[in-house]
Amino acid sequence: MTDPLHDIQRELGRLIGLVEGIKDDQEKETRRASTSRRDLHAKVDAVKERAEDAAHAADAAKTAADTANAKIEKDIMPVIDEVRRWKFAGMTWLAIAGVAGASVLAFVIWAWDVIRAKFGG
Repeated sequence: MTDPLHDIQRELGRLIGLVEGIKDDQEKETRRASTSRRDLHAKVDAVKERAEDAAHAADAAKTAADTANAKIEKDIMPVIDEVRRWKFAGMTWLAIAGVAGASVLAFVIWAWDVIRAKFGG
């Protein structure tokens, strides 16, 4: 027969070994989780920095667009409006010249008919 005290000590040693193994596993898992959290925080910080950079770039682009729009309104639109006035005036003068040309042509045709009727018989 085996000694009960010996059996108890053996089982106790086995349990202590199991507890130490569990403790080691827990410590490894804690270190792994800590590393994982650190890596995750680093990635989140990188994404945050990229988002901030994108926001700054968007602000810069908006400022540049606003500046360009102001320059267009100030410098270019008056020129465009003046060219439109010139175009309108040119079309008006072309219409007047067309009417005048048609009138002169009608007078020449009428005069030619009168001259031909008087001298040509």
